[in-house]
Amino acid sequence: MTGLSLTHCRSASCDFCFFCAVLLGLVIPPKTSKDEEQNVGLVLQILEDVLGVSLSHINPKDIVNQNEVAIGNMLQVFSGFVDGW
Repeated sequence: MTGLSLTHCRSASCDFCFFCAVLLGLVIPPKTSKDEEQNVGLVLQILEDVLGVSLSHINPKDIVNQNEVAIGNMLQVFSGFVDGW
């Protein structure tokens, strides 16, 4: 998340800017794998709220443990999210 800044949102819609601001304000620099899981879980929770769909098939622990299926599912969600703008 360190490479994300609000400057990336300048040409995007207001909703995307809000999403970026929320992530920048809530995601903490991880010190442990538990912190990483919490960050992934938070991102998934926000995406669920914004998209109005359940993402319960994506387990934050699987993302942190580099499970290819879980990462593929999350990338698919991000792709759809970005395509919406």
